[in-house]
Amino acid sequence: MMDQALPLQNLWVLLVEDEPAVAEVLTLALENAGAQVIAVSSAAQALKTLDAFAPNVLISDIYLSDINAWSLLASVRALEAERGIHRIPAIALTGHDLTRLRQENQTQTGAAQFQKYLAKPVELANLISTVAELGQPQEV
Repeated sequence: MMDQALPLQNLWVLLVEDEPAVAEVLTLALENAGAQVIAVSSAAQALKTLDAFAPNVLISDIYLSDINAWSLLASVRALEAERGIHRIPAIALTGHDLTRLRQENQTQTGAAQFQKYLAKPVELANLISTVAELGQPQEV
């Protein structure tokens, strides 16, 4: 397996998850697939991290302890525009009804929409393939 590339090799992921056990499992799965992961537990920490680091993919729990992930994503989009940096693809994780959340996503402004929603408990293979798909270099 040494000569086989890992699916997330060379990808940086910012994981925002306020449940430590979930964050640990997701971090290990992503790292085992080759990603470099920075895991934080709040939107405030995520925004502070983004001051020094632009990940290939952002993964966030929808309902965080400080604000919801749509508010976080709106702040991320404003930061990207201010700095003239690429748009970071975003994945939302939720233990709630996906249909309702997708509908709620449609009511958000375009800037605060997530590209993908994944239900908790997260199927790790699906998470890895989704990160691999979204983490590809974007056409400018």
